[in-house]
Amino acid sequence: GRDEMLCFPYQSFNAVIQLLKEAANSDDVSNIFISLYRTAHPSAVAEQLVVAAQNKKNVIAFLELKASENEEENILLAQRLEKSGVKVLRIFPEKKIHAKAILIERKSGGIVERTCLLSTGNFNEKTAALYTDVALISSDEKITEDVASFFAALEQQSLTGFQTSQVKFSPLNFRTEITEQIQNCILAAAKNTPAKIILKLNNLEDKKIISHLYKAAAAGVTVEIIVRSICTMKPAPNIRIISIVDHLLEHSRIFSFKSSDSENIFISSADLMSRNLDKRIEFLLPVNNESHKKMLNEILQLHLRDNTRARIIDKKQKNKYVSAADGEAPIRAQEKIAEYFSSIKES
Repeated sequence: GRDEMLCFPYQSFNAVIQLLKEAANSDDVSNIFISLYRTAHPSAVAEQLVVAAQNKKNVIAFLELKASENEEENILLAQRLEKSGVKVLRIFPEKKIHAKAILIERKSGGIVERTCLLSTGNFNEKTAALYTDVALISSDEKITEDVASFFAALEQQSLTGFQTSQVKFSPLNFRTEITEQIQNCILAAAKNTPAKIILKLNNLEDKKIISHLYKAAAAGVTVEIIVRSICTMKPAPNIRIISIVDHLLEHSRIFSFKSSDSENIFISSADLMSRNLDKRIEFLLPVNNESHKKMLNEILQLHLRDNTRARIIDKKQKNKYVSAADGEAPIRAQEKIAEYFSSIKES
């Protein structure tokens, strides 16, 4: 199948429900794996898992019982899923599972075919209408293999022997990947070629990563940060930090590393905070498809050009709004992104 990128709520979360519905009712599907952190109540996602189990599929759901403020709901959901025949995994030793993933395995002529979905946000149709998030549906062999390894680690309740190639996971190889990407931009800048890092996230707090970003800026790399909530990094030469609070809650994490010879862009379930990279299992997914890269770049650029809802995060913590220059048209990122997606839909 063709890989598909979804940007919620500009594109409908129904695509996720549909994916599960088809799997639940398809004869050649044997296994469905899912990791759940927060769900809606009642949940259309859980509903399809129940149907799948009733249709004699092997359904394995990991439910994070430590999801703050959702503990009780998740305990009740776990009981309900188990009653219907879903195998529920509840606790992973010493780690919180924050990576949002689905894996569907089907047998076709003796061959196992896999489809996976990785999302920056929860499998929750209620919040998907209010939060911006990005998900990738993929049948790529390497990506699905990595997601299968992730679920195998959850099942054996251990990260021993857990290895991946394309998709990076914390606490395994996520931090190393981000650090290498920053280093590559520093090397490019050292050769006097333009290099740029753009990070869109909820929280930026990890001391080691921030220290690498300061080094990058000092080496001549342009660093642009779009942060919604916690940010312990201070602006400096070559570092621009903005925050956008608008009617949709900006929840997606998109990380871009550009130099003249390469452009690597990732989506992730994680903010760059020490607890997420060391105490949680999170994913970092490289986006390789050119049209998907273009879509993510468009989102990043519209955020960076916002002169209506964006605030400048500064050392004095005045956090003033970005204002349009004389004769410059007002740009409100969320509005422009909505227009961009309706234009794609029509084309």
